[in-house]
Amino acid sequence: MKIVCRILSGATAGQVFELDATSVIRFGRRPDNDVPFDAHQDLDVSGYHADIREAVDGYYLHDLESANGTFVGGMRVEKLRLASEQEVSFGLNGPRIHLSLKPGLSLVEPQPPVATATPAPVATPVAAATPAASVDIPSTGQAIASEMGAEKKVGANTVAMMIDAALLKSRAGKGGKVGKSTVFLRSMINQSVTRSTRRFRVVAILLVALLVGTVAGFLLLRHFEKQESEESTALLRKQMASLMKEQGSASSSGEKKLLAKKLLELNKELQASSPLFAGKKIAQNFEKAIFLIAMKRKGGEGRGYCTAFAIRSKVLATNAHCIKALDKFAAKGLSSFVVMNNHPTKRYEIRKSVAHPSYHKPRGTISRDVGLLYLKKAVPVTVILGAEKEFYSLGSGDVMYTYGFPGRLARVSSPAATLVQGVIGRVTRLDGDIGDKRANKLIQHSAFTSGGTSGSPIFNTAGNVVAINAGGYVEPGSLQVMSPDTGKKKEMRVAQKLAGYNFGIRIDVLGELMARQGISQ
Repeated sequence: MKIVCRILSGATAGQVFELDATSVIRFGRRPDNDVPFDAHQDLDVSGYHADIREAVDGYYLHDLESANGTFVGGMRVEKLRLASEQEVSFGLNGPRIHLSLKPGLSLVEPQPPVATATPAPVATPVAAATPAASVDIPSTGQAIASEMGAEKKVGANTVAMMIDAALLKSRAGKGGKVGKSTVFLRSMINQSVTRSTRRFRVVAILLVALLVGTVAGFLLLRHFEKQESEESTALLRKQMASLMKEQGSASSSGEKKLLAKKLLELNKELQASSPLFAGKKIAQNFEKAIFLIAMKRKGGEGRGYCTAFAIRSKVLATNAHCIKALDKFAAKGLSSFVVMNNHPTKRYEIRKSVAHPSYHKPRGTISRDVGLLYLKKAVPVTVILGAEKEFYSLGSGDVMYTYGFPGRLARVSSPAATLVQGVIGRVTRLDGDIGDKRANKLIQHSAFTSGGTSGSPIFNTAGNVVAINAGGYVEPGSLQVMSPDTGKKKEMRVAQKLAGYNFGIRIDVLGELMARQGISQ
């Protein structure tokens, strides 16, 4: 008994999986899924997004509390009895798949999906002719092939559709190899040749050939531009990582400040040259998973002081030092709550808070600065925690993102989290020395941070959380201020944060605390 899964759209479009229907079939971006999607491009898909399970009366599709939902016919579903020849979308605008039961299996009748949200508008699918068993025609090609089969001669509308299809298929081609799209294009030309006049045949062939040649040249130019951009970005990342290492060995405060200034300039160049795709997807997918931790003030709206992010529907992760601050406020009779990013009316009460038992204030070494907040009500979106191979492979020069509330933006009335890009400089043990991959739990990075960003998630370019931002190193300095009494200037001793001296705690430390609390990972 087999279930055949054909991927219709997304980075892995065209792949076909023939799977045993007697066991659970999992779909998601993690590589251990039965049907894995691209971890770097298919960001609408969760790590473990959905699965198919056998029941007494057939096979059922289950959504696994995914961030963007599972859709059938434009309706979001949590559980659906499968019918043969059914199309499923992971996220409303995410990758689509086609599921069919291999001939010889007992088919179930199509069942209407169970709606869990207002159906979103979807394009009406074009009726397509059934392709011959030996021909593999993509969905857009089916519509064109159907129209061409219905006409005795190829008309202007058909040529327009041929050109549109050629453009789409040429853009989707990879590596210059003859793939399904090329075979399909040739098939369309052959059909037009057999059904049209000699003059029209020549015009149609010339138009398609000219279009394909133009697109090929454009794609070649874009390829070289992309390659040059990637090389430039890689060089910037190496330079930034090198500067961060120099900061660690700099002997004077002035030298460290100079290196920090250069690092800030390089960070701006990196953000200008790097593609925005990953960062945009992270912000879109996890906007509602980011929360401002705030303290209730008597007669006031509250004051934000840390960031937290949802790892389960009723559990948020943050820093242990944020938990300690919460405890101090509670001792003074001031309770804390969390408010959702960009949604000031979405406020949640905290039921319980737990700090890692090994946490202590920095005194020579950084400690396990992670904690958990338990909420009374569930939140709608959770992040995806990185797998072992993702956080073990973190190294110098890797791009990362923090997503939290810088001090001035940590406002309860207008909670606006900021996504900031940076580069990892070093990965060390908590005492700053180099250890093996299991012991290296301290992530030094260049992303800008401030007081309110404590507890922010640190994402990799795949959109998975690999660390928790915990703070930054400071250097003693001075600041000139004006005395309100005398009107004279005087110097004030201050602590100055340096770029590239920020750090996070690797996510497996949070995993230790989750295990202690009986929370599955």
